[in-house]
Amino acid sequence: MEIRDHQQAGPQDFVTWDCHFRLRARELPIDGASHLHFTDDGRVHAHRDYWDAAETVLARLPLASPMV
Repeated sequence: MEIRDHQQAGPQDFVTWDCHFRLRARELPIDGASHLHFTDDGRVHAHRDYWDAAETVLARLPLASPMV
């Protein structure tokens, strides 16, 4: 996991990232973003990730790529 950038506004943070992992010996990079909400004492209250599964995973899998 590699953080590319982040923007903070009050109790929220928006982070863009690159994730690199292997699935059955194939490298599958995922570009994504996370939206974080923090409590007053700095703990994460809510967290949501955003990434395009069709672009990053399904298009690279041999059986699924014709469907994308």
